Amino acid sequence: MLAAALQILFFAAPWPLRRLLLNALFGYRIHRKARIGFSLIVCKMFEAREGVLVGHCNVIRNVERVLFEENVVIGNFNWVAGAAKPHPIYYRDQAYRDPSLIMRRDSSLSSNHRIDCTDCVEIGAFTTIAGSHCEILTHSVDISKGRQIAGPVQVGTYCFVGSRSVLLKDSYLPDYSVLAAGSVLTKRLDGEYSLFGGVPARKIRDLSADSEYFRRTVGAVR
Repeated sequence: MLAAALQILFFAAPWPLRRLLLNALFGYRIHRKARIGFSLIVCKMFEAREGVLVGHCNVIRNVERVLFEENVVIGNFNWVAGAAKPHPIYYRDQAYRDPSLIMRRDSSLSSNHRIDCTDCVEIGAFTTIAGSHCEILTHSVDISKGRQIAGPVQVGTYCFVGSRSVLLKDSYLPDYSVLAAGSVLTKRLDGEYSLFGGVPARKIRDLSADSEYFRRTVGAVR
């Protein structure tokens, strides 16, 4: 709570000064050519590399580690929350759990998405989490054991995730692939240059390797 309150107070300061305060007081590593809007980022380790742009009204909390590589773009009104490690009640037998958010270079997250980082969420380079209201969930209830369990979610490089998609724990979207809007990704899928969709998501058809989206050398699609 204190960290969040201090960051809100810093909002009145110009960005160059606010960046220095965040680095000095919280141990963050924010590049001088990165910029963060009026957003709260409360975590143990935070690194934003050159060219990172984070919009307004984003909240990142209870996450061990956040890494935004070069030229990552984050929109507005995104909510990212994790679970402390070790947690006093849940996941006590899951020492391997990694409550982290990693966005590789030139990836982007638009606005109004929800990401659960009970375990690690990794977004690959040049990947777009598009539209709005996608959910990434890294925990669930194991019905047979009657307890909560966690598992990572990984989205490959040069992927596109459509609006209102849901990605569940232990799922993987392969490199150079598209997840259609409204789909539910429930497991690790195989097959690059593929369109996946449905509930649960399955392969619908092949995509051309010559598609310009897959050949981009710059980040967020303009």
